[in-house]
Amino acid sequence: MRPWIVTGLALVLLGVGTARAEDTAATLMRIDKEFSATAEKVGVGRAFSMYAANPTIRFSAPAVKVSPSELAKEFPPDLRLSWSPEEAMAAASGDLGFTWGRWTLHGKNKDGSPREVHGKYVTIWKKQADGTWKFVLDTGQPDPAPVPATPALPAAAPATPLPPAPKP
Repeated sequence: MRPWIVTGLALVLLGVGTARAEDTAATLMRIDKEFSATAEKVGVGRAFSMYAANPTIRFSAPAVKVSPSELAKEFPPDLRLSWSPEEAMAAASGDLGFTWGRWTLHGKNKDGSPREVHGKYVTIWKKQADGTWKFVLDTGQPDPAPVPATPALPAAAPATPLPPAPKP
């Protein structure tokens, strides 16, 4: 084969992989938005069980790999969790990708008082044998607590102009 044919074929294949990755990333953004909307409609636990692969990975103890139904039990029924993906990236193969974004959790403290927490998340998605997308890992990190505002300092007095420098 001539070198220019090999180079041309490589460029075509690279372009196909890039286009597939871009299409997959757009699909993952749509699915992640649907996942969040489903959580608001049917509850967080049920939504997680619907979108989780079997098994899915979690980082909390004791089990690392859990079934979707086991994962669903981790969310109290009154918990409200919403999120919005900011970006998605996908492998050129079109079968693996991730989304990341920001989440807000509304729940209750142990004393029953309302609680709101914000953070960032990453969800790793894998295309299943039936063509659907399920997440194999979903993890998040809360943002640091907001720092209380510093009281305003009193206005400074106007500066007094300096006298002219002596002439030598």
